[in-house]
Amino acid sequence: MVATEGGQGKRRVPILCATALLVVVGGLGIAHTIRDTTSRIHAVRDAGSTFLKALGSDEGENVCAHMTRTAQTELAADQRQKSCPQAVDALVGPLGRAERHRVATSYDSAFFAKEGSFGHVNVRDNPLQITELLLSESHGKWLVAEMK
Repeated sequence: MVATEGGQGKRRVPILCATALLVVVGGLGIAHTIRDTTSRIHAVRDAGSTFLKALGSDEGENVCAHMTRTAQTELAADQRQKSCPQAVDALVGPLGRAERHRVATSYDSAFFAKEGSFGHVNVRDNPLQITELLLSESHGKWLVAEMK
């Protein structure tokens, strides 16, 4: 009976070690995923906030540098302008100083939808009536793909 108990104890050690190893490896995987998601959220937040600050400052070239080419083309077409910087001027030019400040400081929050690869930035009330920015990642940089 003593030999049997010792044999069971010897079998428990590898099982406990294997279980502990699985817990550690799983924990590292979860920590990596959380760190990756957090850094992506921060990147989307920073890109959205930078875009809104540039938009509120009426810095057309800088605003357009933070947009995808498609978004630049769509903005120019919507504003009936030949270029994105001209479209920014047409969009923001009529705003007064206080209104531009409201645009520049209208960042609210950032998130990722459960499906899809777009980053979302919620935008607070502002004179341009932008409620959300959709951002896509291109070559490691988050760019505004759409303004809603």
